Amino acid sequence: MAVSLPPEMTVEGGNPILDALPPKSDYITYLTILEYQLTPDRLPSLQKALEDDSENALTENIGWDLVQLLLPMLPQSERCLDLVARKGNPKEVIIRVTEALESIANAANSANEEVEEAEGYDVAGEGMKTFDGEAERIHLGEMKLEGMPDQSMDSKPNEIQHIQHDMEELSITKSNAASLPPIQFSMLLSMLAVLHPRIKTKSPSRFLATSLQAMLRAYRGLIMPSVTAKVVELLTKLSGRQRPALPPRTSTAEVNQLTASAPTAEFVTAPLADPEEDSSNTRDSTSEEADKAIVKRLLQAVALEVLEDFVIDAGSAQDSGMGWTTRLREQLEPHLSVPGEKTVTERFRSERELRDTDLIVEKLVRLCSVLDLNHPSTFAQILSPPSSSISEEQTDEEPASPTEYPTSPSQIPFSNKGILFYLSALCFDSVLSYYKDIPPPSVSPQIFPDLSALLTHYVEPSPTGSDSLPQCPVSVLDSLLSLFYLALQSQRIGAIPHDKDRFKHDTWQPILHLSAQHPIPEIRFFAHYVSTQLLFKHASVKVRFELIIETLSLQEDADPIFRQIVHEPLRSVAIGWAKNEVRHHLQEGLTEDERTLLLEAGAADELAADLFPDAPFVHTPSPEGEELNNFVLQLPFYTATLNFGYYLLSLAPDATQTDLGTVIQKLKDAYMAKRCEALRAGIEAVEREGLAADDEGLAMELRVCEYALEQVENKL
Repeated sequence: MAVSLPPEMTVEGGNPILDALPPKSDYITYLTILEYQLTPDRLPSLQKALEDDSENALTENIGWDLVQLLLPMLPQSERCLDLVARKGNPKEVIIRVTEALESIANAANSANEEVEEAEGYDVAGEGMKTFDGEAERIHLGEMKLEGMPDQSMDSKPNEIQHIQHDMEELSITKSNAASLPPIQFSMLLSMLAVLHPRIKTKSPSRFLATSLQAMLRAYRGLIMPSVTAKVVELLTKLSGRQRPALPPRTSTAEVNQLTASAPTAEFVTAPLADPEEDSSNTRDSTSEEADKAIVKRLLQAVALEVLEDFVIDAGSAQDSGMGWTTRLREQLEPHLSVPGEKTVTERFRSERELRDTDLIVEKLVRLCSVLDLNHPSTFAQILSPPSSSISEEQTDEEPASPTEYPTSPSQIPFSNKGILFYLSALCFDSVLSYYKDIPPPSVSPQIFPDLSALLTHYVEPSPTGSDSLPQCPVSVLDSLLSLFYLALQSQRIGAIPHDKDRFKHDTWQPILHLSAQHPIPEIRFFAHYVSTQLLFKHASVKVRFELIIETLSLQEDADPIFRQIVHEPLRSVAIGWAKNEVRHHLQEGLTEDERTLLLEAGAADELAADLFPDAPFVHTPSPEGEELNNFVLQLPFYTATLNFGYYLLSLAPDATQTDLGTVIQKLKDAYMAKRCEALRAGIEAVEREGLAADDEGLAMELRVCEYALEQVENKL
């Protein structure tokens, strides 16, 4: 098979890109010539051909095939791709753009050749996908173009190697799709911004749903500030609410650098009308408005998804996520900041990476507000229990058979995490006025029932007896804690459940366990603050004492690892709670119900038994083995009890004359003496066995415990 070309169309005879233009050759032949002859150096020739194509025949016939041919040549091919988007058939070109986005997504997910073949990619050939209804592609095999260099195996080796090298660089296959830079993703988004407004059809939302889904998949493998800024730009343009660009200012250099790797040229060629638009096929106003509602919902959902992905990715790079909780505390309680140490707020203002992250979050939050997401109905999805957060639209019967495209806004779900981040950013800004032109939140959530219900969306209820750590990204935990912290500071507590089990399992315990076992110090600190504040906000002294006693009680059947990581630190914390209760009641006195609970119902005896239990070897003359290991494990708890005992022994004599005097006397007389004796035996056993000889941390804990013991013995 041979195709005759005139001498002036060969490499030696002239410029094949211009000289072979139809009608000198048919469109299939011209596309083949481009595949073999187009190089970055010859792109100006193709650009000229596309610009001079007044009837748009070239772009309409081969425009969608040019997308995959031109993408590897970015940024030089930027102008040509823009012309294809503005002059080509939008319904065809958008298919190729969507396909290219899918290729980027698959490459990011390390898809193999078997997946490519299953999806219709010709790995060994052109890398072109065949869609339903499209004719099978013709494989030219060993076709020879007369007048072109011979590509048979007996050709010159250097020429063969040169051609093979060019083909390896220019072909769009899955192997080199993995190396596609963010600039190509950004160019594809620029094309989508041109293509979607050009499409005139009954249901534009169908094209939008397909392309945005592919865009999201590709974006999740390329998350970075410059790429995210391009996504925000696309969604803003598609929303139709973009404000005119302001004149450039020197002070915005940093903003411009965020998109420096993305195509930024503005071309003067106006997008052409959809050549396949049927003017007689008009839509009635009802169906048009229904499709507009779907489009709006799609844009809202994608904006929340991008916000979720970006903030979670930022949290993987920063220990405390966006640092919203810490920055709120630095604003509301500046006296708690360490003098001379750089605050998180200062870091977000001075460090380039953090500043860029904050800038992109600001853009995303502003976009969500522009898309009318700052509405109580949006936040109701996460501020209500999952079972009761279904809107009236979602209760309608689903169609009998699944549909390929959404047919109503209710079929497009919102990201729970995206809504959480949006609400957290709005509440954060309402206090600090950190972001610009961001409206205040339309809701002011209370802890009960709003934030308590919010926990159920991120922390699955544990089976009875299970105390596992909630598995949440650090950015989610930072957002949750920032809302709890701000509600506590603003006294938006709400109606605390009187039922102890409901209060404990739904709200208090998940946060409490974070304070004991989360690896990030900031999360542990704020979880401890929130759980402690919630405990003492409960109106029932009975519930408070029961929760303290339950936390103090040693679970003999608990998993050893759980005891070491979770239970032991919490027992030490519970000592502080008990001390606060005693101090509070010394100042405020006891109500009649509290007097009955503590003095008549035996709560004081139970509390004392858990505060100062027998050491496990109290009756063993020479503790060793497992008993001694248990003592070492509980050493911080024993030190905390000694500190509390010293506080009780140091109370003024008139304290014992109050209603709480009986409780204090029980704690002082019935338990402290034998505790001192047992602890002295344990410390001597650890020293005798030399367990702290090579462990500086244990040696320090031992010295602290021994010092506290000496202080208590002196008081006794």
